[in-house]
Amino acid sequence: MSAAYASRFEAVFLCTHPKGPKMSYAAAGRYMKKSEGFVRKWVKRYNETKNVDDLPERGIRRSTTKKDDKVIIKIFEKNPGCSLRRGKNLLLKKGIDVSLNTIRQRLLDSEYGWQSKEKQPVRSC
Repeated sequence: MSAAYASRFEAVFLCTHPKGPKMSYAAAGRYMKKSEGFVRKWVKRYNETKNVDDLPERGIRRSTTKKDDKVIIKIFEKNPGCSLRRGKNLLLKKGIDVSLNTIRQRLLDSEYGWQSKEKQPVRSC
């Protein structure tokens, strides 16, 4: 068990377990050298879910759906030399408004790959 889980379970034990000392949140926090908020949060989470795991699906939501992702990939498969800006304009015509970074990320996620420009040979004077 990791240290994070151990301290979460310790907070629950100190405050609510029948064989525990039944400390207040503040007293348990002082004993564990954690904040009262930490103890309160994990005791509340344990009472709701009977678990001290992190909640699933945390973080930023994607700005595109799976259907939109397929459209982005299809446009760049049909037009291999297409720039990101031209691809964005084609997507706008289809009603999909996304940033250039989103398009770039979706292409990289799909393992389709993307390069900004072809490298040109160095000219000598």
